[in-house]
Amino acid sequence: MRPFSTVEELRRALLEWAQRYNEHWLLERHHFLSPSQARRELMQSKQAADYNQPGVSTIRRGTMAR
Repeated sequence: MRPFSTVEELRRALLEWAQRYNEHWLLERHHFLSPSQARRELMQSKQAADYNQPGVSTIRRGTMAR
């Protein structure tokens, strides 16, 4: 722990920590992927599942699925 001179300095340190955590920390509950990697894989699998469902519209949330 270290002291911060200003709220802005603390805010920047927290943003840096969050970025480092999301990009680099490997978590067992995500099968040793970083949170960002796990989120990307989840979104890709959801998109693939949506795309492969017969009778489901390809227009989702204002964008067209490819």
